[in-house]
Amino acid sequence: MTDGSKSESLLRLGLGYWSSKAFLTACELKLFTLVHQGTDSVEEVARALAIPHRSARILMDAMASLDLLAKEGGSYKTTDLSSELLVEGTPAYMGDFFVAVNRMFYKPFVQFEQALRQGRPVWSSDAEGRHQPVSREEAALCTRAMHGLGKLTAQAFGRSRDLSERTHLLDIGGGSGVMSIGAVQRNPLLEATVLDRPAVCEVAKGYISQAGLLDRIKTLEGDIFTGEYPPSFDVHLYSNVLHNFKEDDCLALLAKSYRSLPSNGEVIIIDYLLGENEISPEFAVVFNLFALVAMDGGETRTFEHYKSWLESVGFRRVGLKPLWGPSTLVRALKGQG
Repeated sequence: MTDGSKSESLLRLGLGYWSSKAFLTACELKLFTLVHQGTDSVEEVARALAIPHRSARILMDAMASLDLLAKEGGSYKTTDLSSELLVEGTPAYMGDFFVAVNRMFYKPFVQFEQALRQGRPVWSSDAEGRHQPVSREEAALCTRAMHGLGKLTAQAFGRSRDLSERTHLLDIGGGSGVMSIGAVQRNPLLEATVLDRPAVCEVAKGYISQAGLLDRIKTLEGDIFTGEYPPSFDVHLYSNVLHNFKEDDCLALLAKSYRSLPSNGEVIIIDYLLGENEISPEFAVVFNLFALVAMDGGETRTFEHYKSWLESVGFRRVGLKPLWGPSTLVRALKGQG
């Protein structure tokens, strides 16, 4: 007879989307913030969210079963995990990321089989699979989402990469500027510029202002594929950018960086790296399922992929360093033997 735990593990895997969708909806409803602020009973949550009592009870009990709420009698409270990461206003708040997943990326996964069979994305694409620009609202939502996801990585970046001898960082496709903020806060002589689309730069300015760094971090509106990069920077950063594009596009961007950087300039890549066998770590592998749905040729890669690309356009002394969670830093220098 088959061990019952084996079938249970398959049930958890096959029905995992039930819990996932409930969790994403809880983030959308700001449930964890409500509970943390004292709205701690089913009756109060039902009233605050304008949903039926039964709905609130089932959702809150489900979150308790996932260790995101703790239930004591008829009241609930947030756990250490949800208090730290899912309550609005906390330094490491990630809720906006999960809101974006819920609004923009959950539905396209219903078409996963189509994306798998046709080999082209189904999110924000036309009938031929060509990517269509997202709206300003969606761009802003994505920017806020990546800011929430990237805060802890940015702090690790600031701690782990000494840029004290650098003066100007170009944050290419830098989104909210979260990585620039992490770098500048740790390196008093460093200034940074976030290069991204207008709608994204608009959101970035808000985060830069909140950090009190408007005098040291600027934004530059533009398309990262159009024209040459400005020549006034001695370090280029690609954070969670290259996994969005096919190999030829990545090589074109890295070649532009090589042409633009001065001798001994530095390029830094922060991304989710696959292990040598390409079946670990889990997040980097599973991310490529999302890439099938949402990206035209993009995916996570191994360190050897990045090393070969960087060396092929002229960079030398390529190295890597773990950062935080699923993120790894790859760096290389120009003009070094």
